[in-house]
Amino acid sequence: FEVFQQIDTQGGHDIEHFEVDGNHYLAVANYFNDVSRNIQSTIYVLQQGRFEVFQQVDTVGAYGVEHFEVDG
Repeated sequence: FEVFQQIDTQGGHDIEHFEVDGNHYLAVANYFNDVSRNIQSTIYVLQQGRFEVFQQVDTVGAYGVEHFEVDG
């Protein structure tokens, strides 16, 4: 394997790739930032060949991430 890009985490415990309408995303479950487990986990979107922050979600000691689909 060859390194594509390094992604900063805060005690990252899980990462999940998913695709929506042809766009690629990575969701990272952040567990602990050396001070608290009340931190944000991050969703990245692939733009111009790099993953950039798309959204941050408040979490408490996130241990895993899963994508899902909703009909309609």
